[in-house]
Amino acid sequence: MAFGYSRGAVIAACFASMFGCDLAPSHIKRTTDIDAYLAQGRYNAACVGLTMEDSAEIRTYAATKLKEYPNEPVATTCLCEELYDASKHKWDAAIAEGLVASRRDDLAACLAPALTDPNITDVEDRTLLTMALAKIVAPAGFAAIGAALPTEKDDDLRALQAKQLQPSDAHVDLLLSLLGSDPSAEVRASAAEALKGRSEPKVVEKMLEAAQKDAAGIVRAEALLGVVKLRLPQTDEMVCRAMLEDPEEPVRVAAMKSYKGTKRPEALACLKKRALTEDTSGAVREAVLEALGASPSDEAAQVLCDIVGPWVKMYITDKLYTDIPGSDVVKAQNNRDFERSLECAQKGLGYGGHSCYGRNYLGHWVKELGGNAPTPWCPGMVKTGGAE
Repeated sequence: MAFGYSRGAVIAACFASMFGCDLAPSHIKRTTDIDAYLAQGRYNAACVGLTMEDSAEIRTYAATKLKEYPNEPVATTCLCEELYDASKHKWDAAIAEGLVASRRDDLAACLAPALTDPNITDVEDRTLLTMALAKIVAPAGFAAIGAALPTEKDDDLRALQAKQLQPSDAHVDLLLSLLGSDPSAEVRASAAEALKGRSEPKVVEKMLEAAQKDAAGIVRAEALLGVVKLRLPQTDEMVCRAMLEDPEEPVRVAAMKSYKGTKRPEALACLKKRALTEDTSGAVREAVLEALGASPSDEAAQVLCDIVGPWVKMYITDKLYTDIPGSDVVKAQNNRDFERSLECAQKGLGYGGHSCYGRNYLGHWVKELGGNAPTPWCPGMVKTGGAE
């Protein structure tokens, strides 16, 4: 006599034993269902969440949860199968999002072949894929990015890929090669950014060279920011020269940013010299004020006070300060040391040689701070205080 079981009996038996069967549902509508399935050890059921094409949220959540089970073959298998389908030349960005910071090399290895898929050529898609691989933070992902970089045709994508290699010790030599010889300034700058903070002699040597000799300002700026915190003997001289003499704005701004919040006398002396030397760039002027304003040093506060007069004379010459980026020196001083602001504004007014607009600016600040000073009417001004 033959014995058989109906499908209903099997399902009933599964529910009775709870952990005996892992029947997969056809659809998952709530993230809480995934939690419930995993709590019961039903990995096949939880994997259904990865297939929900109508909900990126469900797919991401399922991946986020399933990645926490590296020793469960079912969980790893379904993640890999749904993450990248080589036969369809498609990868799932929502599932990849759920793998961020997992550091699972096995999952990075599942997605890595997508970057060499000859049918995945769209630059935007490859950009997102590169970022997804980098965010997993695993060797296989970085290896795929490093292998793809030399053959990419789009410089913006190559620059992004170079930047994403920053955590990878295995790609230091590749980054150094890019920094030294890549024809794209954007790629060289990204390589310098990726090498930032590394103190290996070969890295320091190339970064110092790039900071001083690269033909592109954006590269010199990134390399400068990368080495300045290493406190090398030649750092201060290099930074001061860059902030005073470099012809390109990004480099001068980077030099100032590298000293933002500094307390060191050598750096503050350099910033003071920069502050007293006229610069046509509003971004540079703003960077000087920010660097001094962020310093906890009393010497920095004194510099801000001392430069009020010269600053206003140099920059607030033929129009209102509101139309001159980086000219509001009293505000910067007031934010740093408000107790002396009236004294500093009055001292600045007494410096002399100011334009009508400069006297108007300082006069308004003196009054705002509780003092008394004339605020002359200048060409183009209206009663609201704005320009016609």
